[in-house]
Amino acid sequence: MGAYDPYQFIFLKSEAGGWDTRFEEKPWTSDAQHFPELREWLEKLVGPVFEYLGRIIIFKAEHDCQMIMHRDLILPEETDYFDHRHEFIHLRPNLDKPFYFWDPETDEKILMESCASFFNDQDWHSGGKTNKQTYSIRIDGTFTEEFRKKLGIDHLQHY
Repeated sequence: MGAYDPYQFIFLKSEAGGWDTRFEEKPWTSDAQHFPELREWLEKLVGPVFEYLGRIIIFKAEHDCQMIMHRDLILPEETDYFDHRHEFIHLRPNLDKPFYFWDPETDEKILMESCASFFNDQDWHSGGKTNKQTYSIRIDGTFTEEFRKKLGIDHLQHY
């Protein structure tokens, strides 16, 4: 549409079926062949972390990218959270690009200071600018019960 988009998306596992099916088991895409070591590592997550892998997406951000603060799955006119059990891991290889959550009650930005995270994707979140290209990976799927216990969320019906 002629607009500048500072993000590029590389799907390693298909997004077929759309947003609502991203947690279901997905086939590898042809792009995955360009990342053989990453694919091998991701496949090792099946068993100890995930029952199976859903959509896997690499987000590549240009150096000047300022992500819009957003909540996943909630349309702009909606305000309330809804019950869900979305399970995914968000990975970034370094902390060069700030990633934070916003608390609307306190108007506070809470900086995520780790390379791996799991959060309620309905929470407001965004990323700040950096002077170099960065990337992150989102791995959707279904956690194993053992991993849920390690995270301390095995007693929760919804996140």
